[in-house]
Amino acid sequence: MKYPITLNPDDNDTFLVTCPLVREVATVGSEEAEARVMALDALLTAFDGRVSDREPIPVPGPFSGPFVELSLNVALKIELHNAMVAAALRKADLTRRLSVHAPQVDRLLDFHHISKIDHMEHALQAVGRRVVVTTEPA
Repeated sequence: MKYPITLNPDDNDTFLVTCPLVREVATVGSEEAEARVMALDALLTAFDGRVSDREPIPVPGPFSGPFVELSLNVALKIELHNAMVAAALRKADLTRRLSVHAPQVDRLLDFHHISKIDHMEHALQAVGRRVVVTTEPA
């Protein structure tokens, strides 16, 4: 999953980074590579806020230009969160559906925590989704 970003040279030899899909993302980096790392962290922080506020996380469509690529783990967490929002499910509902303790569900929705793929798949199944994986040439 790739999110479009804008990299604008700032007047103090840094890059200002924003994401048109996620309005709360704004960060800087001293060079382009650092700016992309900072953009990823800003995206994950913004996603945390969307989970807390029970707001959907926008999923990017086709675009051209610079981007930040998310891990498979983060992409699955976004899909889980968005499915829960669409179905008006709370964390407590998912906890009951999975028969697990609340901290386990918290970790499934924590973008800074690496969850096991089979746990993510099970959680997505519990909200009526299934995981389909494809590959493409690099």
